[in-house]
Amino acid sequence: EIPEWDAPREFAGPEGPYYLLRSSKDDSEWWTSFDRLRTVLRAAATALWKDEVLQTRSPECRHFVKKLFISVTEEELSRGLLWLSPERQEQALVYSRTIGGDATAWGGGDASAFQDLLPDGEIDHDAS
Repeated sequence: EIPEWDAPREFAGPEGPYYLLRSSKDDSEWWTSFDRLRTVLRAAATALWKDEVLQTRSPECRHFVKKLFISVTEEELSRGLLWLSPERQEQALVYSRTIGGDATAWGGGDASAFQDLLPDGEIDHDAS
C-alpha cells in the first residue's frame, strides 16, 4: 500500500475520476497559515460582533463566533452538556481531570497536547 503522501493525486476509477487530498509530511506551513487565519478571523469577528465576542465565555452563548475563540474541548462540552435541557443535564455523567505539574511524566508526552498554544509556544488565552 502506498502512503497517502506518496500516492498520485488524481485517479480514474470505475465510477469516474476522483481526487485524493494528501497529508503533508511537514505540517509547519499549515500551522503558520492556521495562526494567521485564526488571528484575522478573530479580529474580523471582534469588529463585526463585538457584543457577541464578549459573551463567548457564557455557557448559554450559541453564536457562531464562539467557535473562533474557544477550544475544541470547550465546544464539545457546550454541545454535549451545557446546551442540554436541565433534565438531560441531570442524567449526564461528567469526567473531570486537572492536568498539572509535569505532564511529560504521563508517558513521555508533552503538556502542549493538553492546551491550545500559539506558534511561539505561549498559551492561547482566548481559547483556554
